[in-house]
Amino acid sequence: MDNKVKRIGYLPRKRVLEIIDEISNSESISRSKVVGILVEEALDARGIANFGYSNITNSKIYKSNNYKDLQNENVHLKDAEDEFVDDSGYTVSSHKKLDRSISSADIELANKINILKESGLI
Repeated sequence: MDNKVKRIGYLPRKRVLEIIDEISNSESISRSKVVGILVEEALDARGIANFGYSNITNSKIYKSNNYKDLQNENVHLKDAEDEFVDDSGYTVSSHKKLDRSISSADIELANKINILKESGLI
């Protein structure tokens, strides 16, 4: 059985990596599993696919034109342009102040992961 899966390299921002590490450690699951769950939730929230995280009646059928329109609307966003990641670490623009607190969204995500873990899905 030849099952070739291509690896996706993902270099998150420092704060995102910290959150992924916190969830990974607290839930005793791998970073990859955490990232996979987050990606599924994001796709589900955008209505691109239904993984059971949102109400199925509210999800939209994925249409490439709709997604392209959404990307075009957000083309003016420049937040990520002043943060660079290289082998030595992270460089963050000096005018940004990093928020190191755990938000309610972080806690909500951890609770969702707990539910998935308890139900045996992860």
